[in-house]
Amino acid sequence: EIEKNAKKISLLELTERTCKWPVGDPATEDFWFCGLPSQAGKPYCEAHVGVAFQPMIKGVIGANKLLLKFELDKINFNS
Repeated sequence: EIEKNAKKISLLELTERTCKWPVGDPATEDFWFCGLPSQAGKPYCEAHVGVAFQPMIKGVIGANKLLLKFELDKINFNS
């Protein structure tokens, strides 16, 4: 898991050179940012860039799978 190596920094500790990947619920005290060194010209570290900037075809397939799961969750198969 990517977050195991994170520095777990607060909003006030972010700089232009730190990964700005948010983790957790911003409404809780457990919310933090990755904080690892960000890639040049990107807001995230190498690992989070790989998650955030996926080729379009993967994004489309992932979105379709998510939509299908959402639709299947709405169906009551026991009725």
